[in-house]
Amino acid sequence: MTSLDAARRQLLKLADDLATFQLTLQGIQASLPEDPAEAVRLADVEAMEPATELRVVISCVLNDYLRPAERDLRDALVETK
Repeated sequence: MTSLDAARRQLLKLADDLATFQLTLQGIQASLPEDPAEAVRLADVEAMEPATELRVVISCVLNDYLRPAERDLRDALVETK
């Protein structure tokens, strides 16, 4: 096995771990109660309920970091075949 093969295997494992981590975060997010104001998008950022704040942070982490990271890793694996 070459060093490239080893790196690709490790990156694939990491991408799979990121996917699992995302599912875990989504489960946590789904378990938090939704603030009625959140549903109609009237929640004032300064007056967010703690559960709403956690839901928003989880959403940002998923959308801004984890999903793009997983996508980029998988794209790189395809492009380096």
